[in-house]
Amino acid sequence: MTMPVIGLKHPVVAKYGVTAGGEVEYKDGKVMAKAIKADIKWTKADAVLYADDDVDEELNSVINGTITEEINELSYDMQEYLLGHKKDESKEGNTLNADDNSIYVGHGFFAPVIRNNVIKYRAVWLTKVKFSEPDETIEGKGEKPKIQSISIEGSINKDVKGDIKKEEICDTEAAAIQWLHTKAGISEE
Repeated sequence: MTMPVIGLKHPVVAKYGVTAGGEVEYKDGKVMAKAIKADIKWTKADAVLYADDDVDEELNSVINGTITEEINELSYDMQEYLLGHKKDESKEGNTLNADDNSIYVGHGFFAPVIRNNVIKYRAVWLTKVKFSEPDETIEGKGEKPKIQSISIEGSINKDVKGDIKKEEICDTEAAAIQWLHTKAGISEE
């Protein structure tokens, strides 16, 4: 269901895996950062069969997609977790190596939505995402300081069961967070 969106919060990630029995599992879930914006673009497969000079059958499906997520920061811990960078434990820093490889993760967030003056919370879970190294723009402040955020892009893929996205409308923000934490395997402390 699509409703007017009035915010974006609580992006989480969890390592994607498949059990010996062929089931999808997520573990070692983490809150990614603070969310600013998420742009999801779907790659669609369309096929049309013409018969007697008219459309006889039409198929439309989603194959995969991309997400560009703007966040407040991408910590060194999160870069190590998502992108495979080596964190320097002796000081605050890390190393980007040509052999670093990002992992597949489940990724979710929630968006407060409104319909008929009632606020609900749309929790979204992308079942299999692979994020890539973010591009960087570093700009001087000029006459006025500018606060710059980070955008990270990921490929959205189907999981071993063919699922690409799951979502649920929750009545409260706490319920949306709980739904995401359950998906990501984040234990409540």
